[in-house]
Amino acid sequence: MPNYINSVNLRENSDFPYLVLDVVDRHPTPRNPGFHVFHWHHDLQLLYVLVGRVRVQTLAETVTLTTGQGCLIKPEVIHRI
Repeated sequence: MPNYINSVNLRENSDFPYLVLDVVDRHPTPRNPGFHVFHWHHDLQLLYVLVGRVRVQTLAETVTLTTGQGCLIKPEVIHRI
């Protein structure tokens, strides 16, 4: 069985314990090394596509979101963007 990365929320003890990524041409800001590889975390993840498209892959399925679409990824679901 592969070993998936547990992506830890480094901001969980801050006044704003949420990580917000701006992704342009497959490059997230702030930099996030786990972004393109299969990983999981204890947090709920919300994705919303402002412009373009995003492919979201779990172990069970792959979906492509386009401008104006979004999705939620439940905690502890193995996924990559």
